[in-house]
Amino acid sequence: MDGMCGRFAIVSPAEKLFEYFGTEVGMDLDLRARYNIAPGQTVPVLPNKSPRGFELFRWGLFPPWAQDGAEGGGGGLINARSESAHEKASFKKPMRRQRCIVPADGFYEWTPAGTGKQPVLIRRRDEKPMALAGLWETWLEGDRKQERDRDRPLSTFTILTCAPNALLAPIHDRMPVILAPEHWDRWLAPEPLEPADVRDLLVPCPEDGLTLREVNPALNSVRNEGPKLWQVPQQSLFRE
Repeated sequence: MDGMCGRFAIVSPAEKLFEYFGTEVGMDLDLRARYNIAPGQTVPVLPNKSPRGFELFRWGLFPPWAQDGAEGGGGGLINARSESAHEKASFKKPMRRQRCIVPADGFYEWTPAGTGKQPVLIRRRDEKPMALAGLWETWLEGDRKQERDRDRPLSTFTILTCAPNALLAPIHDRMPVILAPEHWDRWLAPEPLEPADVRDLLVPCPEDGLTLREVNPALNSVRNEGPKLWQVPQQSLFRE
């Protein structure tokens, strides 16, 4: 599991998300703005199902043989290395059959700041949502428990990472895979795909399409939420 991406945000209005990703399926979901999404939380994703639409999945993939933890909010594989995911037992089947897009208006990384850490927000320069490449899996809580508990499926996902582009390299040695719109259909194909079929998609996005800026250190705590977290500190290393 990588240390990146470990926190992200979805703040676009629901109507904008549905229009941008070209679907009306899942419009009954509660898609409120969230500035501080952390592992273990439930968020909207676009799985490679037909018809295409948003569903709520828990961040942190649990393979079918996982014994416990998902329901309690612990554990789960939040990231997968795109270069080797097809070789790993937890990701081999999802890479072929269960891919998804995770919408995000930005993700975070941290830089040293005195005795603490300063959060940095990474967004698209045009401020449109990102399409992060992910894998999904269904976990049955009752697989290792009593018969009466066996009907409790839980949909979980992980975010794929790749080497960083030139903008992100000074901050971290990994970044999430960000899919260009022209690649969404291939990534979300409902039929099985071999690793070679999508390998060219799992690369760093161009750095000139992204921006960096420091945000409120209150984001360091997963308990904090709201637009105040995107306030720029008075002394910022990154100015747009």
